[in-house]
Amino acid sequence: MRYAMAIDTRKCVGCSDCVVACQTENNVPIGYCRDWVVEVTDGTYPQLEIEIRSERCNQCDNSPLSFIWSAIHIREIFPRWNWKFKILIILNEFFTKYKLPIAWVMTVSSVILGVYTGILFSAFNARPLWNTSILGLLFLASGLSAGAAVTMLFSKNHLERTIFSKIDITIIVIELFLIVHMFMGFLASTQVQIKAAKLFLGGPYTASFWIFVVILGMIIPVILEILELKKYKIPVLIPATLVLFGSLMLRFLISYAGQESRWLY
Repeated sequence: MRYAMAIDTRKCVGCSDCVVACQTENNVPIGYCRDWVVEVTDGTYPQLEIEIRSERCNQCDNSPLSFIWSAIHIREIFPRWNWKFKILIILNEFFTKYKLPIAWVMTVSSVILGVYTGILFSAFNARPLWNTSILGLLFLASGLSAGAAVTMLFSKNHLERTIFSKIDITIIVIELFLIVHMFMGFLASTQVQIKAAKLFLGGPYTASFWIFVVILGMIIPVILEILELKKYKIPVLIPATLVLFGSLMLRFLISYAGQESRWLY
């Protein structure tokens, strides 16, 4: 059984009961949250307006399009796959016929999903580490790199693997640029954002971020993919797995470290 929590945001008064309910139901560690209340003040004195809204991660899994796309390509991985039931065969033929429109819808949806978490985090003003416009682009680049890695991992076409290897190298270089740009922005900003950046620059998340995300998840895969393009025999499993590991660690570390950064100390 799965529970859901419905909230009428128009009636939010900032009591934070939804935050407590989420922490209790999901056993969220003390000091962390998956649901939060944002207060935004607009205008100038004496004509001020305050907006109070409840926000949460809203991460959705098992989307219908993902199932459909996987179903119409399942024979590429399992050639002997048989749907058995006639209705499933008819549905498979129908969706295969409209594969191109589905691909475009999934492409747009994927880009939105890629930037969604970063934009959601960046709108959370109370956490300085998250409050940067770079985060959406960084998460999008990381997601695209992970997608390229999965394609390389499962593709049986050498030319396709080569193309996506070049794409992945380009995206990882962009990721590294965004990371450097993000930290430079923090270090040139307010004192609380400097302290937030120092969580990764000498603080408790330094080793895990630079080793697991940057070195293992970006630099080493780029080196291995370049060697592969130069005709060295590098098992595709190694760089692809490292990229996926680095992408996952990036999200974990940004999520957890962001909740340790705050404006009030």
